[in-house]
Amino acid sequence: MDAAIESAPLIPRRAAAAARSWARDFQAFIAKGDFFDLATGVIIGGAVGGVVSSIVNDLLTPFISLFLGGVQLENEFVFLRGPDPKLCEANPGVCDRLTTPELAHQYGAVTLNYGRTLQLLLNFLVVALVLFLLVRSYSKLKDRFKRREAEEAATEPPPPESKVCPFCLQKIPVAARKCMYCTTLL
Repeated sequence: MDAAIESAPLIPRRAAAAARSWARDFQAFIAKGDFFDLATGVIIGGAVGGVVSSIVNDLLTPFISLFLGGVQLENEFVFLRGPDPKLCEANPGVCDRLTTPELAHQYGAVTLNYGRTLQLLLNFLVVALVLFLLVRSYSKLKDRFKRREAEEAATEPPPPESKVCPFCLQKIPVAARKCMYCTTLL
Protein backbone atom coordinates (compact mmCIF):
# COMPACT_ATOMS: atom_id res chain seq x y z
CA MET A 1 0.00 0.00 0.00
CA ASP A 2 0.99 3.56 -0.42
CA ALA A 3 2.65 5.07 2.69
CA ALA A 4 0.62 8.28 2.37
CA ILE A 5 -2.64 6.34 2.50
CA GLU A 6 -1.53 4.31 5.53
CA SER A 7 -0.48 7.38 7.50
CA ALA A 8 -3.68 9.32 6.75
CA PRO A 9 -5.97 9.41 9.76
CA LEU A 10 -9.28 7.59 9.40
CA ILE A 11 -11.12 10.32 11.26
CA PRO A 12 -10.26 14.00 10.80
CA ARG A 13 -8.60 15.61 13.81
CA ARG A 14 -11.52 17.91 14.54
CA ALA A 15 -13.98 15.04 14.57
CA ALA A 16 -11.73 13.04 16.91
CA ALA A 17 -11.40 16.03 19.25
CA ALA A 18 -15.16 16.51 19.19
CA ALA A 19 -15.69 12.83 19.99
CA ARG A 20 -13.24 13.03 22.93
CA SER A 21 -14.98 16.17 24.18
CA TRP A 22 -18.35 14.49 23.89
CA ALA A 23 -17.05 11.42 25.74
CA ARG A 24 -15.66 13.61 28.57
CA ASP A 25 -18.96 15.48 28.85
CA PHE A 26 -20.91 12.23 28.90
CA GLN A 27 -18.62 10.81 31.58
CA ALA A 28 -19.06 13.98 33.68
CA PHE A 29 -22.83 13.76 33.25
CA ILE A 30 -22.92 10.18 34.47
CA ALA A 31 -20.49 10.87 37.32
CA LYS A 32 -22.55 13.80 38.63
CA GLY A 33 -25.35 11.53 39.72
CA ASP A 34 -28.11 13.28 37.77
CA PHE A 35 -28.08 10.37 35.35
CA PHE A 36 -28.85 7.88 38.11
CA ASP A 37 -31.56 10.15 39.55
CA LEU A 38 -33.14 10.36 36.11
CA ALA A 39 -32.90 6.60 35.55
CA THR A 40 -34.42 5.93 38.97
CA GLY A 41 -37.26 8.34 38.22
CA VAL A 42 -37.99 6.68 34.88
CA ILE A 43 -38.04 3.20 36.43
CA ILE A 44 -40.27 4.29 39.31
CA GLY A 45 -42.48 6.19 36.86
CA GLY A 46 -42.93 3.02 34.79
CA ALA A 47 -43.88 1.07 37.89
CA VAL A 48 -46.32 3.77 39.02
CA GLY A 49 -47.81 3.81 35.51
CA GLY A 50 -48.48 0.07 35.69
CA VAL A 51 -50.08 0.37 39.11
CA VAL A 52 -52.23 3.31 37.99
CA SER A 53 -53.32 1.47 34.84
CA SER A 54 -54.35 -1.46 37.02
CA ILE A 55 -56.25 0.86 39.38
CA VAL A 56 -58.09 2.47 36.49
CA ASN A 57 -58.75 -0.69 34.45
CA ASP A 58 -59.46 -3.10 37.29
CA LEU A 59 -61.00 -0.90 40.01
CA LEU A 60 -62.45 2.32 38.57
CA THR A 61 -63.62 1.25 35.11
CA PRO A 62 -65.95 -1.52 36.39
CA PHE A 63 -67.74 1.02 38.60
CA ILE A 64 -68.02 3.46 35.70
CA SER A 65 -69.32 0.60 33.55
CA LEU A 66 -71.96 -0.21 36.17
CA PHE A 67 -72.92 3.46 36.41
CA LEU A 68 -73.28 3.67 32.61
CA GLY A 69 -75.42 0.52 32.46
CA GLY A 70 -72.79 -2.11 31.62
CA VAL A 71 -71.08 -0.15 28.86
CA GLN A 72 -67.33 -0.67 28.56
CA LEU A 73 -65.81 2.75 28.15
CA GLU A 74 -62.93 1.72 25.87
CA ASN A 75 -65.35 0.15 23.34
CA GLU A 76 -67.37 3.32 22.84
CA PHE A 77 -67.08 4.79 19.34
CA VAL A 78 -68.99 6.60 16.62
CA PHE A 79 -69.02 5.63 12.94
CA LEU A 80 -67.57 8.29 10.67
CA ARG A 81 -68.06 5.98 7.70
CA GLY A 82 -69.97 2.72 7.93
CA PRO A 83 -68.62 -0.73 7.14
CA ASP A 84 -67.86 -1.84 3.56
CA PRO A 85 -71.16 -3.01 1.99
CA LYS A 86 -69.42 -5.83 0.10
CA LEU A 87 -68.06 -7.29 3.36
CA CYS A 88 -71.46 -6.92 5.01
CA GLU A 89 -73.18 -8.77 2.13
CA ALA A 90 -70.63 -11.57 2.39
CA ASN A 91 -71.25 -11.89 6.16
CA PRO A 92 -74.94 -11.15 6.78
CA GLY A 93 -75.86 -9.95 10.26
CA VAL A 94 -72.28 -9.22 11.33
CA CYS A 95 -72.39 -5.53 10.40
CA ASP A 96 -75.33 -5.04 12.76
CA ARG A 97 -73.20 -6.31 15.67
CA LEU A 98 -70.04 -4.22 15.34
CA THR A 99 -69.53 -3.50 19.02
CA THR A 100 -65.81 -2.74 19.18
CA PRO A 101 -63.63 -0.41 17.13
CA GLU A 102 -61.39 -3.34 16.13
CA LEU A 103 -64.31 -5.31 14.74
CA ALA A 104 -65.61 -2.25 12.88
CA HIS A 105 -62.15 -1.66 11.34
CA GLN A 106 -62.05 -5.28 10.15
CA TYR A 107 -65.18 -4.56 8.11
CA GLY A 108 -63.80 -1.35 6.62
CA ALA A 109 -65.49 1.17 8.90
CA VAL A 110 -63.89 4.44 9.94
CA THR A 111 -64.55 5.22 13.60
CA LEU A 112 -64.05 7.99 16.12
CA ASN A 113 -62.92 6.14 19.28
CA TYR A 114 -63.92 8.58 22.00
CA GLY A 115 -64.11 5.83 24.63
CA ARG A 116 -60.38 5.14 24.43
CA THR A 117 -59.68 8.84 24.75
CA LEU A 118 -61.86 9.03 27.85
CA GLN A 119 -60.10 5.94 29.25
CA LEU A 120 -56.66 7.51 28.68
CA LEU A 121 -57.85 10.80 30.15
CA LEU A 122 -59.02 8.92 33.23
CA ASN A 123 -55.58 7.20 33.42
CA PHE A 124 -53.89 10.59 33.18
CA LEU A 125 -56.03 12.09 35.93
CA VAL A 126 -55.32 9.17 38.25
CA VAL A 127 -51.56 9.39 37.51
CA ALA A 128 -51.66 13.13 38.20
CA LEU A 129 -53.54 12.53 41.46
CA VAL A 130 -51.09 9.84 42.60
CA LEU A 131 -48.09 12.03 41.75
CA PHE A 132 -49.69 14.99 43.52
CA LEU A 133 -50.24 12.89 46.65
CA LEU A 134 -46.66 11.58 46.53
CA VAL A 135 -45.14 15.04 46.10
CA ARG A 136 -47.39 16.48 48.78
CA SER A 137 -46.48 13.71 51.23
CA TYR A 138 -42.79 14.11 50.45
CA SER A 139 -42.99 17.88 50.98
CA LYS A 140 -44.75 17.46 54.32
CA LEU A 141 -42.17 14.91 55.49
CA LYS A 142 -39.34 17.18 54.37
CA ASP A 143 -40.86 20.15 56.21
CA ARG A 144 -41.34 18.04 59.35
CA PHE A 145 -37.69 16.95 59.31
CA LYS A 146 -36.53 20.55 58.73
CA ARG A 147 -38.61 21.77 61.68
CA ARG A 148 -37.29 18.98 63.89
CA GLU A 149 -33.70 19.79 62.92
CA ALA A 150 -34.33 23.49 63.57
CA GLU A 151 -35.82 22.71 67.01
CA GLU A 152 -32.88 20.46 67.87
CA ALA A 153 -30.41 23.11 66.72
CA ALA A 154 -32.21 25.74 68.80
CA THR A 155 -32.23 23.60 71.96
CA GLU A 156 -28.60 22.45 71.73
CA PRO A 157 -26.13 24.87 73.27
CA PRO A 158 -23.35 25.85 70.93
CA PRO A 159 -20.08 24.02 71.50
CA PRO A 160 -17.69 25.94 73.77
CA GLU A 161 -15.04 27.98 72.03
CA SER A 162 -12.71 28.14 74.99
CA LYS A 163 -11.71 26.26 78.13
CA VAL A 164 -9.82 27.11 81.31
CA CYS A 165 -6.23 25.99 81.81
CA PRO A 166 -6.18 23.85 85.01
CA PHE A 167 -2.80 25.26 86.07
CA CYS A 168 -2.98 29.02 85.49
CA LEU A 169 -6.78 29.33 85.20
CA GLN A 170 -6.59 31.43 82.02
CA LYS A 171 -9.05 31.08 79.11
CA ILE A 172 -7.53 29.23 76.16
CA PRO A 173 -9.00 27.82 72.88
CA VAL A 174 -10.62 24.38 73.13
CA ALA A 175 -8.30 22.88 70.52
CA ALA A 176 -5.15 24.07 72.34
CA ARG A 177 -2.68 21.38 73.39
CA LYS A 178 -0.43 23.77 75.28
CA CYS A 179 -1.41 26.75 77.41
CA MET A 180 -0.22 29.98 75.81
CA TYR A 181 0.16 31.64 79.21
CA CYS A 182 1.94 29.05 81.36
CA THR A 183 3.15 26.74 78.51
CA THR A 184 1.85 23.65 80.29
CA LEU A 185 1.05 20.69 78.03
CA LEU A 186 -2.64 19.84 78.18
